[in-house]
Amino acid sequence: MSFQWNDTVLRKLIESVKCNTHLYNKNNKLFKDINAKSLTWESIKTSRKFKTLRDFFAKEHKRMKSSAGRSGDGKDDVDQSNSSWEFYYDLLFLVEHITKRK
Repeated sequence: MSFQWNDTVLRKLIESVKCNTHLYNKNNKLFKDINAKSLTWESIKTSRKFKTLRDFFAKEHKRMKSSAGRSGDGKDDVDQSNSSWEFYYDLLFLVEHITKRK
């Protein structure tokens, strides 16, 4: 029997990461502490799955921003749009920590 990812498990994963700000907040003093991050990821045991969620969130957020800007109403607010991805609003805490690559 293999492990199954379901909505409940994914939401628990998101909450676990959200509570451990040193995993995503560059201003956290432990952000550069590789040992602290490794120990935390070991306890969560799902760093690859979260990276997949984070990457998808970044793409979805970019799509939401671009669709909000095209609406023609002068609003650039992403929250005015509705994402159909069920984990989008759970991951909004990452917005200020995702930087655009050059």
